[in-house]
Amino acid sequence: MELRDHPELAPQLKVIDALGPASIQPVVIASSAPAGLKHDVQTALLAMAGDEEGRRGLTHGFVKRFVAVTDADYDDIRSMLKAAEAAHSMVLR
Repeated sequence: MELRDHPELAPQLKVIDALGPASIQPVVIASSAPAGLKHDVQTALLAMAGDEEGRRGLTHGFVKRFVAVTDADYDDIRSMLKAAEAAHSMVLR
């Protein structure tokens, strides 16, 4: 992302490894929030890309739209965590 925003830094940076692609960070709401509020927030976020005002509210064009996800959509993050923990364990031996 840094190179995307500042391509002039390319000669000064060296990528030694990369994880991903990875799921983007989720929008979360407290589990204690009323079910109606959770539904209303989800509905509003999912509808944002569908109208001009909503599109303006999305972050600098980086976020194009929101989509509903399931827990399984974050299995890639769990796999990366396991790989990082395994590598860390090998370093400590």
